[in-house]
Amino acid sequence: MIDEEKILKDLDMLIQRHFLEERSAAFYARLLNIPAGLLNNITGENLGKRVPGLARQYLLKEAKILLSCTENNMRQITFQLNFAYPACFTHFFRRETGLTPTMFRKLHAKLDGVTLDGGNLKVNL
Repeated sequence: MIDEEKILKDLDMLIQRHFLEERSAAFYARLLNIPAGLLNNITGENLGKRVPGLARQYLLKEAKILLSCTENNMRQITFQLNFAYPACFTHFFRRETGLTPTMFRKLHAKLDGVTLDGGNLKVNL
């Protein structure tokens, strides 16, 4: 019997460790010593995403952190996230969010001083 909960927990730990270098199911399946198809089936049934989608989720989260919490330029962020070219990073980010990285950064900067207060927008000056 396969312990899917343990596989998912171990996979999460592995993706956190390797998402910048690897996003393929085959890589993670090899580390977990199970077939890639089985791993994708387990993640699909339990999490609604296949392994590459889970790795992209971590990558997107890291991209958002770098865009909103650092002053690194796009070239620096591109290479920190292991993309070959800034255009590749921009394509990835736009596909995942509907925004370019620059648009996201500007939007985040504008919303930085805005919070929700009892369901109402409040501007913090």
